[in-house]
Amino acid sequence: MKISVCIITYNHFDYIERAISSVIDQKHDFEMEILIGDDGSTDGTSMICEKYAKMYPDLITHFIRDRSSGININGRRTGRKNFLDLLQSAKGEFIALLEGDDYWSDTTKLNLQVKALEKSPSASFSFHPVQILKGGEISQDYLNEFTPTIVEPSLIAKGNIIRTCSVVFRNNFEREINKILFSAPVGDYALHLINASFGHGIFINRNMAVYRIHEGGIWSNYKSISRNLEWNDMLSEFSTVFGEPIRSNLLYQQEEILNSLISYYKKENELGKVKEFELQLASVKTSCILKNIYSKKKRSSNFSRKSIFHRFISIISNRK
Repeated sequence: MKISVCIITYNHFDYIERAISSVIDQKHDFEMEILIGDDGSTDGTSMICEKYAKMYPDLITHFIRDRSSGININGRRTGRKNFLDLLQSAKGEFIALLEGDDYWSDTTKLNLQVKALEKSPSASFSFHPVQILKGGEISQDYLNEFTPTIVEPSLIAKGNIIRTCSVVFRNNFEREINKILFSAPVGDYALHLINASFGHGIFINRNMAVYRIHEGGIWSNYKSISRNLEWNDMLSEFSTVFGEPIRSNLLYQQEEILNSLISYYKKENELGKVKEFELQLASVKTSCILKNIYSKKKRSSNFSRKSIFHRFISIISNRK
């Protein structure tokens, strides 16, 4: 099996048919399977998925999950178990993701991405720019305006620049699922970092999918402060899991989030929160400083431990 397309859906009655059709319409010369993970939809989504599974029994497998047995993250019921079960069910050498409210707009998408990864064995994943559909209007997504063709792991660690509907990656999930996928509030970003830990990415500068923003979307409608709080906690966990160069760039990303949180709570006059995040920011900055010092030590044979210590003390003193 060359590729497994995993469609994740929950109550996408108005959108799921277009999502499935956009996968079926793909033009390719390799073996493909479509796995639909239906997280216990209650709006008729399941009937549409089952209809297509019966129409294409050799191509489509429809899984209906019990949402009540899902994974809670930060007190919220999520579709994470559905997502992880799909990953482990995938038999393909490569995996493509599509959420049930998005769709692919280019029939050559899979073929282009799979061929690109086959030509570059050291590459772990591929992605592309998408268009945004909101309120019935399509606009360009500028998330990848300056993305290079070869995407180093450190760039992914600086921020999430990959839309879920655009990614194709090597299947490294046949044996084990990384523990952070069970707890990260943003599962797709955790997945992209895991993929980046296996190798670089290939960016194909061509719009090939449409990402939909609507009232039923979960993360896109989450309050900004709540997103920042969860993102900060997530980055703290990630920095203990990933090695360099991913870890240091996660820390620099966390600095920006913490500065934003400090600014917000200062405006709200919540001084206890300000102090809490200032202390966390100091810890993150110290980690970054130590990382930079030891990196420079490796590049300089005459950089003694004594000079490292004095430089660190000097930097800390100047920050006060």
